[in-house]
Amino acid sequence: MKFRGEFITRINDVTSFVHEQYNHVRENRLDLLQCPAERVYVPMSEELCRHILLDGFDMNVICKQKEVTVPVSCLLDNDLEKQGACAAPTEATHITYNNYLSLERPEKTNDIVVSLGGAFNPVHTRHVQALRVAVDWLEKHTEFRVVDARLAPAPQGYVNSKCRKHREKCIKEEHRLKLCQLACADESVVKSFPRTVGSAQDCCQRVIKDAGLRDARVSVIIGADRAIMSNGHRKWNTKATKDKVTICVGRNGQTEAVRKAFLEDINLDVVKNKDFFIVDEELDNVSSSAIRRQLLKIEIQKEGSKEAVIRQLIGSGDLTESVGLYLLQNFDDLYE
Repeated sequence: MKFRGEFITRINDVTSFVHEQYNHVRENRLDLLQCPAERVYVPMSEELCRHILLDGFDMNVICKQKEVTVPVSCLLDNDLEKQGACAAPTEATHITYNNYLSLERPEKTNDIVVSLGGAFNPVHTRHVQALRVAVDWLEKHTEFRVVDARLAPAPQGYVNSKCRKHREKCIKEEHRLKLCQLACADESVVKSFPRTVGSAQDCCQRVIKDAGLRDARVSVIIGADRAIMSNGHRKWNTKATKDKVTICVGRNGQTEAVRKAFLEDINLDVVKNKDFFIVDEELDNVSSSAIRRQLLKIEIQKEGSKEAVIRQLIGSGDLTESVGLYLLQNFDDLYE
């Protein structure tokens, strides 16, 4: 009973993930293969060290270490006594996040285009805030010069599919585009892309092409809630796209866990995308789904409640005045 009720904390069905990895192997696309990082565990207890360590390990060195790391490559060598790195593990580097930011990187252009992709069904103030926070952080903590920052509204087909899956209403493309433009109307740097686009990265590349910024780099924004996927895969271990920078904006209650996991992988030297940055500032957990639920009240309550619901969303800071008024004025034609 304990095994069922206490010891098992979660069971995930990873069948589709395993099939996907098998296809990478079958098609010889090993660069796309996602494998668990190998980690060598060395006990901190002197008594346990003495009980389990193999011959050739220097007990005086190992048991005095507060934290140690052992190169995984040593496990491939049968002659452990000959391998100094294996015989006497070295003290861990313990890279802090500030240390990580100061690491030398290949010299590249400083110009960068930043984008946040999404359905924006509808757009809310935290979308714009996330983009603004990312821009401010880049300019304060890096050498990048942000030359453009855009919301990247997703194509209608994607949004329709997402809404059908969750049995939710879908705002028409023309209204989503207009709402995004209104949400950015008072911003000095942040704007919305004028048409739907496949992804945030695609949006950046189109902006770079249209503006003739040939050497500018691409930067996409994700929330801390999206940095570690449900199957345990960490976004910084996705093979880095050339010249792509990822900015992870904090979310309440989730940022510290992401930072801890990221630094763990940095110290183990298993991070594939070294241009992955975590913004300290945390945003409230506001979602478009929560706003849609509020808008649903307009349909199930009497007509006089329409303005009251919109005013409540504006007053709570979830919608700007212009976005709220547009929703109010176009509510009868809003959805697909």
